[in-house]
This record gives sequence, C-alpha cells and structure tokens, in this order.
Amino acid sequence: MMPEKQNIFKEGQKISLLVGIVTLFLALFKFIIGYLSNSLLLISDAIHSASDLLVIFTASIGIKIASKPPDEKFPYGYYKAENLATLFISFLIFFAGYEIAIEGYKKLYVISSLKIPFIAVLTAIISMIVSYIIAIYICKVGKKWRMNSLIAVGHERKIDAISSIFVLIGIILGFYNIRYIEGIFSIGISILIFRVGIESMRDAIYALMDFSPKYAKERIRNILGKERNIEGFYDLKLRKSGPFLFGEVKIFVKRRFDVIKAHEIAGKIEEKIKREVKEIDFFTIHIEPYKGRYVKVAIPVDNNKVSNHFGRAEKFLIFNVDREEKRVIEKKEIENLYKDRKMRAGLLCAKFLISEEVNALITKEIGEIAYHMLGDKGVEIYDAVDNVEESINKFIKEGMDRLEKPTKVKE
Repeated sequence: MMPEKQNIFKEGQKISLLVGIVTLFLALFKFIIGYLSNSLLLISDAIHSASDLLVIFTASIGIKIASKPPDEKFPYGYYKAENLATLFISFLIFFAGYEIAIEGYKKLYVISSLKIPFIAVLTAIISMIVSYIIAIYICKVGKKWRMNSLIAVGHERKIDAISSIFVLIGIILGFYNIRYIEGIFSIGISILIFRVGIESMRDAIYALMDFSPKYAKERIRNILGKERNIEGFYDLKLRKSGPFLFGEVKIFVKRRFDVIKAHEIAGKIEEKIKREVKEIDFFTIHIEPYKGRYVKVAIPVDNNKVSNHFGRAEKFLIFNVDREEKRVIEKKEIENLYKDRKMRAGLLCAKFLISEEVNALITKEIGEIAYHMLGDKGVEIYDAVDNVEESINKFIKEGMDRLEKPTKVKE
C-alpha cells in the first residue's frame, strides 16, 4: 500500500478516535444530568449519542482494517470488513431506538417534574453546540482526505445536534407540565435513531452487494469520452468495497497500436481515472482492437498505379469504405504538394494524411519517420500491390498484409 494512503488512514484513525472520546464524554454528561434532573429526553438523547458512538468506533475499526495491505487470502484487501461491522452495528442502533420508543410511549401517560431544569436546559444547549462543531470539523476533514466513513460520521453528528434542539424544546415545554411533551419528543428522537440505523444498514448492504455509485460512473464516462487515444468503451463496472471503489472497463484501441502502445494508453487512462475519482483503489482496463464500420484509406499513386515512393507520389487517392457493405462509398484524388521537396517529403505527407483524418494507408514504400508518425496516430499501414483497383479490392475483402516495419530507414 502506498505511503500516502497509509498516512491518510493513520490520520483518519486519530480523528475518529478523538471524536469518539468527545462523543463518549458528551453522552455520559447528558445521561448523568438527565438522570439527576429526571429528564427522559436527556437520557434518550444520551442513548442516541451512544448509538452514534458505536458508528464512530465502527468507522475507526473499518479504517484500521482497511489499512491492512492485500494478501494471498484477501487479494482485494480487507475493505468489506467495515461494511460487515456497520451492518452489525445497525441492528444495535435499531434496538436502542426501540428501547427509547417504548420508554417514550410510557411517558405519554406520565407528567414528569424536572428537578433541576436550568442544568438540563444548559446541558441540551452545550450538547447542541459541541455536536454541531464536531460535525462541521469532521466533515471538513473527511472531504479533505476523501474518506467517506468520516463524512458519514460528520452527518451523524449533525443529526445529534438536531436532536439536541428537540431535547431543548421538550425540556422547556416539559418544565411547564405540558402533557405528552416528553413522551412525544422521546419518540421523535427514536425516529432519528431508526433513520441512522436504516441508512447504516442500507450503505452496508449496498457495499456487500457490490453497489455501483452513479456519480462515480458519470465522472469516469466523462474522462473516457474525452480520451483521444481510444475509439470508444463499453461495459463500465464499479463496485463499492468499504470506503473505496473497484472498477473495470473495456476500451477500443486502433488495431495499428501494438501491445506495448495499447498498454501505455491504458496505463495513462487508469492513472487519470484514479487522479480524478479519488475513491478508486483498483481499476482494470481491458483492451480490445477497434474496427469501425467506416474507414478512410489513402493510396499514393503515379499514373494510376501504386507509387513506389510514398513521399514522392504525384497524388493521393483517398476513399471511404463501408466495411459492413464491403464497398467504396466515396473517392477523390489530391495532389501531393510535397513531392518536390528535397527533404522530409514523407514526413510532410504523413502530417497531411493525419490532417485528412485518414485511418489506413496502402503503400509499397514508407520511411521510418513517416511510418512511426502515422502509427502513433493509429493509422493502419498495409503492403500494396501494383494495381490500384486490386489493392482497393484486397483491402475491402480484408486480404491485405500489414506492414510491420518501415521499408527503409531514411526518408
């Protein structure tokens, strides 16, 4: 595992541990004050904070496990352990919500009297402020380090701050002996806890079932769509594993590219995707040769025959072929403006054919510089026969041999 990722995991563990300790003291503080002031609302809110504490420590454990490098048993890493732990914790959260809902229902028929209302109100205010500050901080850190588990914890802290607002209102109204208030607000807090449990369970199940996030797919599609060195792509797949994403895609590269060049293109695309979509941990690119329906072909000609000199040919015959219908659909001749150049005539002709967006060249002779320039742009180069029409027919029937190397070293 890369040192940079290890450092991020270590910092993530420190932050989650720090937030966990603060949340633990806050929960205990609310529970003690709730018990002393006879406020079921504060006690319920303390249990809510405790359920958040479980989520925080689960995230911490998940981050720790995720930092373990892949091995022979788990070649894709230990990321899903976080999802399994989250699924388990979600059941505990549901149980906590159920207990609070039952107690709240019982309180609907009891008018409780607060023993020390001022302390209870102050505790609710402190809880609200501390929870909100923690939420803002941990969300900021999570976004900075691209750790979704920390961002999720930050959202849970926001829910805790909101529940503290309900508690504050409930305590004030309960102080004036308004019937049902404490029970109703306790049930309201239990609903918030159920919401936390449902979201935690949903995220865990989605990840365990290889959920594919739409936003990441769209970003990768945009990256691939702007890539000039490929002719297209398909079968893009992503799956979530803990805080990370694994993915794969099939890309079409021009048949002219050799294996080394094709893998070079795939490697650059993979680096770009990982750079743009930070959650990506593994991304596999499968390479397939591209064969489009329409292809634009050039032949250097002299006196209606294939020229013996690519760069010195009188003109270029350029025609479009429909590979499915196996016929020429358009044909034109263009004068070679560079045939009388003393030097680099082949290079200039290659640049001209690239500007014409030619996909294939049929020639008897080509120099090293022109060959590699055309090859780098994905132009397929074939070995011609003397007769132009015969060369065209052989190309349409896919019976031509590829030129695997230049026919001469110098232009």
